[in-house]
Amino acid sequence: MTLLFLLLYYIIIIVGKSDRQFQLSVISYQLGAIAKLKKIIRVSVA
Repeated sequence: MTLLFLLLYYIIIIVGKSDRQFQLSVISYQLGAIAKLKKIIRVSVA
């Protein structure tokens, strides 16, 4: 999970270098997606 997050963060940095507003929106989207993944993982584990 941590490795996936680092990979996504690395991609976000590369893609969002030119446009900071786009970078912020992508980061917020990725955080939301990670939260959903954590919920899915908790449900599948429980």
